[in-house]
Amino acid sequence: MSSLAARGVARGLGGRWPGAGRLALVVVLLAVANLAIQVVTGLDAPAKTDYLPFATGAQVLQADPSCLYCMDAQASAQAAILGYRPTAGFPQPFVNPPLTALLLRPFAALPLRTGMAVFVLVLLFALLMAMRLASRLLPAAWPDWRRLLVMASAAFSIPAATALFLAQWAPLLLLAAVGALAAMRARRPVLAGLMLAALVVKPQTVWLALPLLAVAGSWRVLLGFGAGAAGWALTGLALVGPAELLQWPRLVLERHVGEAHRTAGLPGAVAGWTGSDPAAFVAAVVLAVAVVAGAVALRRRLRGRPEVALAVGVALSMVCAPHVFPDDLMLLAVTAIVWAPFAPRAAVASMIAVSAAYLVDGWLPAWAGHVTPLATLAVAVGAMLSLGVLRLPASWGTAVAARAWAVGRLGSSHAAAGGGGVSPWH
Repeated sequence: MSSLAARGVARGLGGRWPGAGRLALVVVLLAVANLAIQVVTGLDAPAKTDYLPFATGAQVLQADPSCLYCMDAQASAQAAILGYRPTAGFPQPFVNPPLTALLLRPFAALPLRTGMAVFVLVLLFALLMAMRLASRLLPAAWPDWRRLLVMASAAFSIPAATALFLAQWAPLLLLAAVGALAAMRARRPVLAGLMLAALVVKPQTVWLALPLLAVAGSWRVLLGFGAGAAGWALTGLALVGPAELLQWPRLVLERHVGEAHRTAGLPGAVAGWTGSDPAAFVAAVVLAVAVVAGAVALRRRLRGRPEVALAVGVALSMVCAPHVFPDDLMLLAVTAIVWAPFAPRAAVASMIAVSAAYLVDGWLPAWAGHVTPLATLAVAVGAMLSLGVLRLPASWGTAVAARAWAVGRLGSSHAAAGGGGVSPWH
C-alpha cells in the first residue's frame, strides 16, 4: 500500500497521471486523513471505545475463566481498569468468543491507553497488509491510481474508518477475508474456508455468504470454514468450560436486541421506523429467507463461482444482519475487489455513495437516519448485476453481464492476464 502510494505521488508530481488519477489521489489522501483523525480521537478517549470491553474480557479470563460472561465480574474488572465506576453505560460488556480474550491478554496487561495504542498499530498493519494483498487480486494492467481508488473507496470509507476509532476487529477480519479470496483464486478452497472462519468473531459479516457458497457448490470452502468454526468452539470449551460458553449467546442476545435500531442494516432501519427493536430480528429472518430462496433460484449463475458467492454474500450479510455497525462495512472491500474489474466506475461510485449516505444519516433525525442500509443494498444489487448473478435487460447491456460470467471461473488466469480487455475503465 505504501509503495503504491509513493509511486502515485511521484507520478502526480511528474504530471504523468491523468485527471482521474489526480482526483483519485485527492480521494485517497482525504480517506487517509480521516483514518488518522479516527485513530487520534479514539486514543484520546479509550474509555469510549470498544477496546475497553476487550481489555475487560482479557482480564476476567485471566482472573476467573469460569465467569468470563458474568456481568459482576466484568464490572469489577472494568472499574479496576478505569480507576472509577461510571454511573451510566456500565459495564460495557465483553461479548466476543473466549479465544479473543486470550489473544487480547498481552494488550490488556498494559495501561489502558498504551494497550489500545499497540492494538491499533496491529489493526493498521493488518489493514495495510489487506490492501497490499487486495492490490494483487486486482487486474495487473491497471495503473496504481485505479487500484488505490478502488481499495480506498471501500476499506477507507467514512463508516469503515470508525473501526480505527473504536479499535474494532474489522481490519483483521478484512485481511482474513481478502486472504480467503486469494486462496480461492489459487485453488486452495479448504484454506479459504479456514481463513473465512476468522469472521466467526463477527458472524454478522459472513452469515449469508455461507448459504451462497453452498449454492455455488463450494463444499470444500465450507469444510474449511466448519473446521475453523469448530476450532473456535473447542478453544472456548477448553478456556471457560461448557456452562460458561453457553452463557455467551445469552449475553449477546440480551445486549443486541436493545440496540437494533442503532445498527446499519435494513433490519435496523425497520426497528427505527417501527420503534420496535425485536422487529429487526423478524425482518432479518424474512430477508435471510428471501436471499436463500433467491440464491437457489439463481443457482446456475452461482455454480462454480466461489469468489462471486463470497463477494455477494458479504454484501448481503451487511444488508440483512440485525446487528451490523458502520465499522463492519469495511468488509465491503471484499465485494469491491471482485466487482471492480468488471464495472470499476459503478463499484467506486457505490462505495463512495456508502460514505455519503453515512454522512447524510448524521444530519437526519434518528427515525429517518437509515440511508446507509439503502446504499449498502445498492452495493449488493450493483455487484450482482455486473457479475451476472442478476440478469440485465438487453437495453442495459446484457453483453456486460455475459462477459462478467467468467469471474470466479477464470481465477488465477484472470489475474495473470491483468484483467485486460475484460472491463476497461470507461
